[in-house]
Amino acid sequence: MSDFTCRSCGNTKDFYPIPRPDTPHGDELICGNCKSHVKWMKKEKNKNKRIGSRFSPALLDVNYCEVCLRQRSRLGRNETLDIHHKIEIQDGGPDERDNVLVVCTHCHKLIHHVRCYMNDAFGDLWEHYEELKSAMEQKELSTSEYEDKVITTMHEIEKAPWED
Repeated sequence: MSDFTCRSCGNTKDFYPIPRPDTPHGDELICGNCKSHVKWMKKEKNKNKRIGSRFSPALLDVNYCEVCLRQRSRLGRNETLDIHHKIEIQDGGPDERDNVLVVCTHCHKLIHHVRCYMNDAFGDLWEHYEELKSAMEQKELSTSEYEDKVITTMHEIEKAPWED
């Protein structure tokens, strides 16, 4: 695994993976010298899904994060500018400039956190909302019944799994 360099100690030879089923990533690559995180490895099932972009911050001549507006020179020691697809390529998004943002490492992590963790909860709520809205429009529910069911649904979704 000598294609990597540890940003903490400069090691280029000694790395080991740790399986991380608790994350949306695959294995976590750890430096054998200083035990620092080096990078996330792709899950085996996703190895062929993730297609690289033909864009780069340098190619686009963008020297700042298009989300937080920090200049490259103001990024932290372990931060870089990356390309982020608004609609991921594997989900049918085009590798076109309109679908691409230049983002700093911090904003990129934040975008994916929201996409992976928060969208799950909001997706459930949205599905229930659409079902109830449809029932109300078809006169299967009165306005007050609709409001009661929305409130009940929100309380159920907000419950921790162990409260069931």
